[in-house]
Amino acid sequence: MARPRTVAYKVYKFLREAKVASIHDISVNLGINPKNVYSAIQTLVRSGHVERVSDGVYRVKKLVW
Repeated sequence: MARPRTVAYKVYKFLREAKVASIHDISVNLGINPKNVYSAIQTLVRSGHVERVSDGVYRVKKLVW
């Protein structure tokens, strides 16, 4: 399966390396608007790839790429 080249993929890849991160941390490190990071996180949560650990902190739930 080909890897998507989207904001969601970049966020997923960052979370794989960082283990846990907030939307702010992801936004600052990737240089992506926080609104776009939030949208990508919501997509990843709905698809089951990322889970919310605590208030505003996320981690990878399922390894795929």
